[in-house]
Amino acid sequence: IQKRDTATVREAVQQAYERCKNETGGKNADYIPYLANVPSTLFGIAACLPDGEVIAVGDTDYKFGIESVSKVPTAILAMNQYSAQEVLTKIGADATGLPFNSIMAILLENDHPSTPLVNAGAISACSMVQPVGDSDGKWKAIATMAATIANGGKNPVTKQQVFKPELSPKIASMMATVGFYEHTGDWLFTTGLPAKTGVGGGIMGVVPGVMGVAAFAPPLDEAGNSVKAQKALAYIAGHLNLNIF
Repeated sequence: IQKRDTATVREAVQQAYERCKNETGGKNADYIPYLANVPSTLFGIAACLPDGEVIAVGDTDYKFGIESVSKVPTAILAMNQYSAQEVLTKIGADATGLPFNSIMAILLENDHPSTPLVNAGAISACSMVQPVGDSDGKWKAIATMAATIANGGKNPVTKQQVFKPELSPKIASMMATVGFYEHTGDWLFTTGLPAKTGVGGGIMGVVPGVMGVAAFAPPLDEAGNSVKAQKALAYIAGHLNLNIF
């Protein structure tokens, strides 16, 4: 995939926002009181380019809970502190095709967590890692996090090498295979964009070597994926031809 110029990306992001801003499908995650009370009309989209420029539209300054999107940097931290092979051995990298909190997924894997991007595997990953850095210096926005993955572990904004370059394709492959839980296959078939969702309404997408994209809107579908954010990122991926396949 060739890199896209700033004007082209800006146009796609703005068009996606305009096309999707009136979407009313889905509902907030009501099993977490804080998320149930987040204004359901919030909506924002951002893209981070290789030069560190961030293109943003909508409610991108709102601080929301990224929830399961945090499983991505946790998995990266585990692989960076140990190795990709050790994480594969101890946790796994298999897609479950089941909900993110599925007990059946663990049983089907013979009591193995299966992947760091579902709940059981994320708990295992957390038990492996040692916290690093300070809270103010960690990921500022999920679009920048996605761009860091797309950029071989180098944050395009700070120019800091955050993790080993060889881990980028590892985490991108995990996102591609399990990022939308039981709807992952449909998402990948439709967009070809490795992405990870969270029940806070955020979605982070990685286009290797090109950019990171993200969108946020609290109302979710039955699998826990933001309805509006999905549509926005699907439009951007299609408009800019970001299908990695």
